[in-house]
Amino acid sequence: MEFFHLALLGQLASQLDQRLYSVKGGCNLRFFFGSPRYSEDLDLDIAQVAEGTLRNKIERLLSSRPLALVLRTQGVQLERASAPNQPPTTQRWKVGLSLPGQTLHTKLEFSRRGLDEGSEVAPLSPVLCGRYGVVPALVSHYRAERAILQKVRALAGRSETQARDVFDLQHLLGRYPESQATVDDALRRQARERAAAVTSDAFVAQVIAYLPPEEQHVYESEAAFDGMRLACVELLGPGGP
Repeated sequence: MEFFHLALLGQLASQLDQRLYSVKGGCNLRFFFGSPRYSEDLDLDIAQVAEGTLRNKIERLLSSRPLALVLRTQGVQLERASAPNQPPTTQRWKVGLSLPGQTLHTKLEFSRRGLDEGSEVAPLSPVLCGRYGVVPALVSHYRAERAILQKVRALAGRSETQARDVFDLQHLLGRYPESQATVDDALRRQARERAAAVTSDAFVAQVIAYLPPEEQHVYESEAAFDGMRLACVELLGPGGP
């Protein structure tokens, strides 16, 4: 899955103006900020590109020979891609990938609510790209300060708290504590309350399976989970660390 996301972003960089989109969410953290958590789907924000224009570009990219050739280097084949459920604010594609002995599924989703401030163009992780033999293309993504704000908003605003938001925030704030300076205190307080309420069962279900095997044992114990959760709560404390 990760290999497909990296390969797709490398091809997208040559098809779509970097000023028109930005990678966000779990893939942003994984590909640019060293997060150990894999992301099942690839999420991006898109500027006001016409719906038909974006659809044509993405469908042409998904069926392109250059992408197929890159995928083939790791024995991956794009079996099918569909674009169901296209509300006005979102364009998404469901993708089925064939690997030796298994089939994987992922989504490519563009939010049409516009771009936030705080994007930059940077190379995809050389370490991850090297692992799959992919050229570390230059890709537009959100910088740490904006990624933190987006994660705080997600943690505070979701109807159902997600353990992955707590894990992601603990990772980001641990590395870039000064980058939460612009987060509103009331929003941070609400996120802190949500983080404190996350359960170990939710963490196991939503996060553990998306960590590399060598990282999973680090968080398997109740004590390790509590330490991660409390670290996030403390980092979200009044005025930050």
